[in-house]
Amino acid sequence: MNENKIPEIYQVAQKIAFAYSILLIIYSSYQFFFYEDGTWLHGFTANGFAILSGLIWISILLIFKRFLNHIINFNRANKLLNTYVIFLAIVTFFTSTVLYKSIQVYATLGDADSPNPLTSFASSSILGGIMLLVSSFAIILICILLGNQIRKVDLIDAKLFKILGFSFMGYAIISLLVSLNFIPYQAIQYLFLATLSALIGVIFKKVYTIDPATLSSLNEYKETDISKKLKKDRVNKRTNSFPRTERKKNKVIKTIEREQEELPEVNLDYNPNKELILSYYKDLPQGELSRLENIVRSKYNQNLTNNQIVDLIKHYIAENKLYDHSRFLPK
Repeated sequence: MNENKIPEIYQVAQKIAFAYSILLIIYSSYQFFFYEDGTWLHGFTANGFAILSGLIWISILLIFKRFLNHIINFNRANKLLNTYVIFLAIVTFFTSTVLYKSIQVYATLGDADSPNPLTSFASSSILGGIMLLVSSFAIILICILLGNQIRKVDLIDAKLFKILGFSFMGYAIISLLVSLNFIPYQAIQYLFLATLSALIGVIFKKVYTIDPATLSSLNEYKETDISKKLKKDRVNKRTNSFPRTERKKNKVIKTIEREQEELPEVNLDYNPNKELILSYYKDLPQGELSRLENIVRSKYNQNLTNNQIVDLIKHYIAENKLYDHSRFLPK
């Protein structure tokens, strides 16, 4: 949103939400005290109100979805709201079909020339009943997931969004109990729906109390949220890297340990070339002596004493048969 001004559609939606909430309360009172199941008139009234209620609730949900996306940049509930609206539209459509067929049946009763309307009504009612049942249970599941997402919103009024989220979950549970006939009064379900509508209306109203300068900062919600996630990922990455580093160190240590050869026992007494080896070592020039010392230190990779170095050099000379006195004579 580029302007620090809330579109008027949310102000209109606020009034619709409050009016819808009041209408639901009135209808709930009607169901408690006046509704008679099995009568034509009350059946028309119930189905007619269900259709009207569905259309109004769909409108409120679509505006609420737009509000989440464009005002506070919270789009995690997009798919759930879209799916909710689709199933709610299916329920509204088949309820309308049932109402239309029932009116046809009522209008043609006693007309001998007309085809039997009850057959057509029964076939359409079976299909409509199945679709209503499937859609109703789908809506229950969606409301639970939607409530879980909405309760996480922490802008404008975090407590209010948390209440709205848990109210969606409560509405889903009540709807399930009504569908399974554990609660015989559908009016309780409408009262929960009235609560949801009123809470959404309060949220729309609360936005208008926000200072325009503060309103522009709401657009940073998405970026802030992403930044928090990236920061958390970086922390987790650093935390997870410690064991890898430790494993790497252990690997290096093990490699070094493999390269550390065991010190051989140096005993030239049994070597037939003992005197030749000793005289060769004694006459070594300093450069060659230093070279052999580096070879020995590198090969055994240990803290060696001077005596050990001397013995290992003699061993190296004997092992590689370097005792050729003419090696260092001028060519």
